[in-house]
Amino acid sequence: MRKFSLSVAALVALGSAAYAADAGGDFIATWAASPQPIWGADFLVPVKVPRNFWNQTLREVATISQGGKQVRLVLSNLYGTMPLPIAAAHVALAGKNGAIQPGSDHAVTFDGQPGVVIPPGAEWISDPVAFQVDPLSKLAVSLYFQDVTPARTSKGWVHADDPRGWFQWYCRYYMGRRLPPEDQRQIARWKAMRRHVAQIRRHCEPGDVMCRQRQRQALLHWAYDSRRI
Repeated sequence: MRKFSLSVAALVALGSAAYAADAGGDFIATWAASPQPIWGADFLVPVKVPRNFWNQTLREVATISQGGKQVRLVLSNLYGTMPLPIAAAHVALAGKNGAIQPGSDHAVTFDGQPGVVIPPGAEWISDPVAFQVDPLSKLAVSLYFQDVTPARTSKGWVHADDPRGWFQWYCRYYMGRRLPPEDQRQIARWKAMRRHVAQIRRHCEPGDVMCRQRQRQALLHWAYDSRRI
């Protein structure tokens, strides 16, 4: 039986990863995305990101690579500076325009409770949810913030020395800076993007740049030129 867990940074610009279990029950990576920093009010273009969430539901749509029969969420407050209250969480098959597919909604519990308060610097793993999903499914993960919750980057994809993310790390690495643990982590993330190359080659005609545009955009962010695939 395949199982997977979806790791979600519960604040703005969700930085997330998903892991699927093999036959032995060990989880393997199946989806990942990086967060964005919170830009100041003087940033060049509006980013339409609220400073706080209050009585609001935040939804992220994730396209997974592997399917399974069980789902778990890993909510992260690793880089938060205050407790993170999640009043409720749901996972469903994503529909169009931010909606979910009827009949697919599943409530997520944490130690048997509908919500959880995650301490600063911690992660929290949900209870398993019996939910059959196929490979390459689009999942909608919804988190309800009942209390006022500041929006900020909270997932460990962004290192304290590189608040602008992977591109800032790459420039500094190219210029000669070395941070061995962080360098190893970022290089591993870059290599993990090769799975998108494999999927484009499997599903697209050579040179068809309109095929799987989102995956091509993700590859571009990681310095892969998908026009040659």
